Amino acid sequence: MTKDELSQLRKLKNEIRLLKEQKAEIRQRMSGMRTPSSVQASSKCEPYQKHNITIQGVAKSETGVFSAENKKLQKIKLDIAERERRCIAEYDRLNTFIGNVQSSEIRQILTLYYINGMSWRQVAFKIGHHDEQYPRRKCEKFLEMTKMTKSKC
Repeated sequence: MTKDELSQLRKLKNEIRLLKEQKAEIRQRMSGMRTPSSVQASSKCEPYQKHNITIQGVAKSETGVFSAENKKLQKIKLDIAERERRCIAEYDRLNTFIGNVQSSEIRQILTLYYINGMSWRQVAFKIGHHDEQYPRRKCEKFLEMTKMTKSKC
């Protein structure tokens, strides 16, 4: 398995987070699309007294802008569901690969970095080292070795 293949889960998780942010923005815009039921006005002539006027019109769900935003929202919901499905499949694939690794330390490094999404520094501290280069080098060496073994077969 290559670094790129291992990184897919991290990338999918980030993509899902971005889609959820877009979804929240659209919902925010949609919630602001309210037709006020009444407004304050004043008469044309003196004494210019304020009074309420009731507005009657089209419901916000019938406007073109609302409809377009709603379509975007539905598409993003479908995109999120698809990415989450891919995420689960990728998680299973990575777990199977990592479970077959002989070295406990390498399994921990791969799990912490590629599945849990920790930084190299966090991984180093978690496995008891203070240099973030240590887990990165161990991982790169392991991946290079697996690439060489595959090419020999």
